[in-house]
Amino acid sequence: MGVQETAEERAGMIGATHFLADGLKQLQAGAFQDALTALSIAIQLDPECGEAYAYRGIAHYQLGDYDRFRFSASTALAEQRVAQSGSQGKVAPVLPPGSLTSARSDELLQCPRNRSLSG
Repeated sequence: MGVQETAEERAGMIGATHFLADGLKQLQAGAFQDALTALSIAIQLDPECGEAYAYRGIAHYQLGDYDRFRFSASTALAEQRVAQSGSQGKVAPVLPPGSLTSARSDELLQCPRNRSLSG
């Protein structure tokens, strides 16, 4: 991606955080299939969003799909390593302790591309 973003790229980045928040809300409500849908869209919009992979892994785990859980979890960790290497290790964990049960949608960590829009 170049220095200037297209309107389509910007819309996708904003949308990724929306679907990340919706996915977390669905997880907290126990609607695991709906969470998978929302989190998969977030990943489609921003493939670097480690939080979406991590939460999607939790949904897969809750549905008993352990192979997909392992894939999502390992992808989340890989995205965290990439983020840390670009910021000299000053990145919070993909899932802070207690994040699933205590996070509100307005307190969510955002997808990496969204961070650049607000920062």
